[in-house]
This record gives sequence, C-alpha cells and structure tokens, in this order.
Amino acid sequence: MTWKATGSTALALGERNRAWNQEAARKRIFRWAGWEDKPTPAKARRAFFACDDAEPENLTAYKLPFADVVGGELKAMPRGLFAVAQLLRGARDGVDLPESVLRSIRRKVTTYYHKLGEAAPWEAQGGLKQMPGKLTPAKRQKAAKAGAKAARSRARHGTQRNGPHNSTAQTTKKRTPARHTR
Repeated sequence: MTWKATGSTALALGERNRAWNQEAARKRIFRWAGWEDKPTPAKARRAFFACDDAEPENLTAYKLPFADVVGGELKAMPRGLFAVAQLLRGARDGVDLPESVLRSIRRKVTTYYHKLGEAAPWEAQGGLKQMPGKLTPAKRQKAAKAGAKAARSRARHGTQRNGPHNSTAQTTKKRTPARHTR
C-alpha cells in the first residue's frame, strides 16, 4: 500500500453545529464522486485526508473523511475535522498510517482549525514536531518491557502503587527484601 496525504484545504466550511456521521458522509461522498456508474477518484480524494494510490477505485482505499456533501456541494465539516484531530492524537487507537503521511495530514487539519479561528490541539503542546504518532511495534514492545520491569521492582520493594497497602510503621521496619529464585 502506498498511502498518501490527500484532502483539499480549499473547501468551504460547513455549519459548525451540524452533526457528524462518518459512515453517512462516506456514502454521500462516493455517490457524489460517481462511484455507482463511473468512479472519479480525484473528486473523492478531496474529501478524505488519506488515500491508497495503489487502488484508487477501492472504497477501502480512503481514510479519514472530514467533508460531506451538503446541497450538492462538498464542504469541510467542523465536527468531521474535530473527529480526525482526535484520531491523530491517538483516540480509538489512532490511525495506522506512515508518520510522514500523518505529519502532512496534521498540517492540513491545522489549516482548517485556523480557518475556524482556533488553534489545533497539538499546537498547544508545543508544535507539530512534538505531536506523537502511533507507536511502532518495536517502541510498543520496549515500553511494555520497561513497564513490566518497573512493576516487578515495585512489587519486590513493596511499593506497588495499586492494590492493598497493609504496611504500618512497625511492619515496614520488619520487612526484609524478597528472595528471588530462578
């Protein structure tokens, strides 16, 4: 798969208080782009922030919809943009895309946030470069090992944060280090 950042940043903004239904918006976008008769991938790309260029006529090749067809016109929906921003921040396990594509999408979402007169969620954290992406499998495994090691250490020393705390001043003095056998 060759994912690319797509999505037009020149779309007119829709009503801010209009409800966002991602599945219904996807259906309307694909109908508007002529998917029933003769698909026009270029039209569909304008409404999604990510597209798999290897299969542009496949419906599953489009991720992160943010626009909807309102009155026959494609408009960027503020609540759709808010939903995409949350996914980029890791909500619902984030989105599985290459980091270079995620950076480009964040820039596009930031453009729309500025059109709305707001700062993007990651701008308050110190800028685009500090916005975390999805953990790679190697980083996730390293973090899990470090967490397990810390938990073992806390259990060994009797300083486990969760669970019952039955130590008093007297039992603390009597406590001896646990012996490990392997």
